[in-house]
Amino acid sequence: MNNQPNPTYNGNATASLVLGIVSVVLCWLGWFSVISLVLGIIGITQANKGRLSEKKGLGTAGLVLSIIGVVLSGLTLLCVV
Repeated sequence: MNNQPNPTYNGNATASLVLGIVSVVLCWLGWFSVISLVLGIIGITQANKGRLSEKKGLGTAGLVLSIIGVVLSGLTLLCVV
């Protein structure tokens, strides 16, 4: 039995992608844009860690979605306040 972890799986890249998607979805919901801003910032840091592995596409997609989520949630928060 081979119990070694899969070297192509990257949890940081996957986490950044999920956080970026959630950040983009939540940024349109008024005061939830504060949560979206925090999730987007966490997604950016996870994407930077995730892009160092072999799955660069997943990390790049997470980075782009997280940046879009941070910008949109910042604009939404500015409009709400």
